[in-house]
Amino acid sequence: MTITTSLQVHVQPERVELRLGEPVAIEVQIFNGSPIVDEFAVELLGPTFDPLEADWVRATPATLPLFPDASGSIVLTLLAPAGSRMAAGAHHIGVRVSSTTARQQAVVGEITLAVASQPALFMHLEPESVTGGRTAALQVQVRNIGNSPLHLAFGADDPANALTFRFGQRELELPLDSEQFIPLELAGRRPLIGRTAQRVFSVAATITDRAAELGVEPVAFGDAGRANGMFNQRPWLSSGVLTAFAVLLPVLAILIAAFILRPPVEAPVIVGDLTVGVDGEVQEVFAREGATVLTDAPLAKLDETVARLELNARQVTLREAVIAREALATEQLIAQARGTLPPAVDQPPAAFLEALDAKLESAQLDALDLSRSALTGLIDAFSAYCASLDAPLPECPNPNYPLTADTVAALQQDVSSLGARVVLDANAKYAAVTVTLQNLQGLRSDVQAQIEAAAGATEAAPAETVSPEALQAALDQEAAVQAEQAATDLAKADQAVSEAALACENAITAIGLTTLRAPFDVLITASLITRGVELKAADVAFQVERTDGRAFGVLPAQRQPAASDIPENESCPTTFAAWQAQDQAAATATPAK
Repeated sequence: MTITTSLQVHVQPERVELRLGEPVAIEVQIFNGSPIVDEFAVELLGPTFDPLEADWVRATPATLPLFPDASGSIVLTLLAPAGSRMAAGAHHIGVRVSSTTARQQAVVGEITLAVASQPALFMHLEPESVTGGRTAALQVQVRNIGNSPLHLAFGADDPANALTFRFGQRELELPLDSEQFIPLELAGRRPLIGRTAQRVFSVAATITDRAAELGVEPVAFGDAGRANGMFNQRPWLSSGVLTAFAVLLPVLAILIAAFILRPPVEAPVIVGDLTVGVDGEVQEVFAREGATVLTDAPLAKLDETVARLELNARQVTLREAVIAREALATEQLIAQARGTLPPAVDQPPAAFLEALDAKLESAQLDALDLSRSALTGLIDAFSAYCASLDAPLPECPNPNYPLTADTVAALQQDVSSLGARVVLDANAKYAAVTVTLQNLQGLRSDVQAQIEAAAGATEAAPAETVSPEALQAALDQEAAVQAEQAATDLAKADQAVSEAALACENAITAIGLTTLRAPFDVLITASLITRGVELKAADVAFQVERTDGRAFGVLPAQRQPAASDIPENESCPTTFAAWQAQDQAAATATPAK
């Protein structure tokens, strides 16, 4: 990642491979192109889920003082503890370089943090030792204690080949932070007489790491997960059974009476709360009170309208930031070109004017593309806003762009609406880009008039006529005077693009979170939502009980939405060329009406 302004930053590497518990180094090279001595600091931002803790990052040195036109490096050492269980996958993180004397002087870039898969499985038999006759039943407890989803395939064996095994299910998908209990039935020929037969057996789980679904390399398991157990198989008749029965009969009668008469013991009810994690209106509730829901099954769905409007707003903001950054060069060219026209000089040479006209023509084409891109953003924003209205505005079916004064007034009365604010911003941006285009067209007309005026006097130009080289030197001198301000503006533009891109990626993720899924097998004890209810991110949607009766801790299961819930057709381009490609693809897929 390289960002070039008066503050020039280069980050190596652009993709950081991180293994939990092992440090990695990120080198941030900084060049101070400003005319003052300054001091700089670096910090890491994000990712959206499992954000980096401040004490995981150490900067060496903590701050970097630099003279004008001097460079240096800050090395960031990132150590995510193994116990953090940060989810495997490719995460987008921001690298912010800022001046300690002027916090507004900062740039934010984006690199990829690829958290390596560290799969781990806890496996246990409940109980480890069972007693029975011909058959016995137990459960295989498996818990994903790693940082990537797993696929398990179960098998079992016993050294004596005396048992057969029947699993409730042979294969299982085990998501992050989830736990399952698999029923297992043992069966074998029962001894006729004698002592209890102790049959040792082993249950194994062949483990497949599903980290490839998260964009990182899966890890191969050398050994399968394994748990050992004992089946104490009673014979049909044991020696001395009758004598023992006669002796123990009074004792058994007392025990049975005590068991029958003992007060009932209530089983502990371990419950917890589930939240969706984003704001929205409940569109559908799939789980009812008293129902048992399996892992990853949907519990509720929020209306995506608010999340989609938020994404649209973030995309428009990102598009505007990209357009603003691209427009800086054009604006500087306009200012430089105006400085070369009369009365700065009596008559610039035709060769120089023709070269200037070629530059302005190229800038005019770029400004036209900017205008088209801004118009696309305005059309998308206004279409989304109209679709969200119960009673559309009169201009919704056939809008004029820029929007009419009446439509702008109506939108200003609805400023509490996010969609209305997005449309107003997009309309203002389109109007501003249109003015830039008109300025370029007018400036080019002036230059072409100068070319026509100089056409007849080119051969008779006096010796003292200002040469193109002298004019270029004047341009360079003027550019040097304005360079610092231009660099500052460009730094702010780069920072705006980077921050808008991160916000846009977060908005895409938020759409995936509008579907609430069961983190593990749960019993719905209370449903606190109904269709049409407005939820805040922290509002409790369901109270649930774990079906295995175990402790119900803080739920990390909503750290990331399911991959199937994230929209595939949405993106956050950070370059003007990428926006153009996306607009062209959309136009090809959806023919104009």
